[in-house]
Amino acid sequence: MRRRSLLTSGAVIAISGCLSNETSDESDNSNNSPENESTSSVGYEENDEVHYIKVGETFEGYIDRGVQVSDIHWEEHPAISRAGVIGTVENTRNDEIADIDFSVDFYDGDTQIGSSWTMPRFLSNGEYAEIAVAPTHVNDPDRINRFGVTSTVRVDPLTPLNDDEVTVTNESANLKTSQPTVSGRVENTAGKELTRIYVHINFYDSNELVDWRRDGLSRLQAGDSGEWEVTASKHADSDRIQEYKRRVTVQLSR
Repeated sequence: MRRRSLLTSGAVIAISGCLSNETSDESDNSNNSPENESTSSVGYEENDEVHYIKVGETFEGYIDRGVQVSDIHWEEHPAISRAGVIGTVENTRNDEIADIDFSVDFYDGDTQIGSSWTMPRFLSNGEYAEIAVAPTHVNDPDRINRFGVTSTVRVDPLTPLNDDEVTVTNESANLKTSQPTVSGRVENTAGKELTRIYVHINFYDSNELVDWRRDGLSRLQAGDSGEWEVTASKHADSDRIQEYKRRVTVQLSR
């Protein structure tokens, strides 16, 4: 049985070395506490529609463009310090995906009272992750008695993958620490200014994505170099991080 670790809503990005949060936070029963609900199962289906699930139910899942989304339920979990929507995503395609946007709308009956999302990036074939989406901007989470989930799979990244526009040098990793870190330099070899460069790092335990983060640089001139550093979240299970994968995306100046 696979051991799971949670990816919480929102990645952390850095522009020119400054970390910031990249988040967009935006069933009916009389008792909203999941531990007091009897758990039932809702059918497995394959479509891209909104799937509505009551608190206390488990939705077996669906396939979205070759990405399996499964075991979707409401659970109180220490990784998000509150109750939220938990699920598993796995890439069953033959190719790598750029990202999967897993979005959740929270409801009190027929009234939507908030929304949030999480976006695992660059999952290769057979890689998977358990994700968690908390109702961050819901003033009274106890009102939530159902939620709607949707997903959008993107195969190609919005910012294209590096095609020799930059060269990565001096790359080093320290994974045996409480907050694993990967760092290095990038040199602009495109012959023109690069508007934006992102260095994406996925942290893994075998095929399971434990955490993902990115660092970025802006307006790097031709021939210039810049430093980058990506550190795993303090909420990640650092003891399980055994390896990492790097992807670089580049936006050329017009």
